Amino acid sequence: MEFASLAHYFEKLEKTSSRLALMTILTELFRSIEDPDEIAKVCYLVQGAHKRTGRRSQAGPRLIVERTKRVARAGNSHRSAGR
Repeated sequence: MEFASLAHYFEKLEKTSSRLALMTILTELFRSIEDPDEIAKVCYLVQGAHKRTGRRSQAGPRLIVERTKRVARAGNSHRSAGR
């Protein structure tokens, strides 16, 4: 994932206060990750983002893991269907 793309998602997260909108942005972010090895790194950065901004992302580790698994399952089913 390009750093500029990741920074764009973080900007969107910082400007959003709605929990539902935050989850939508996070879902878009994780769906945009092409390299599975980058998912853990992005999760780490998302969890630490509130320390920089002084605002909590309202997305705890358990929720991030749950959403990541859901996105990964959806991505796998889309890839399998395309073969």
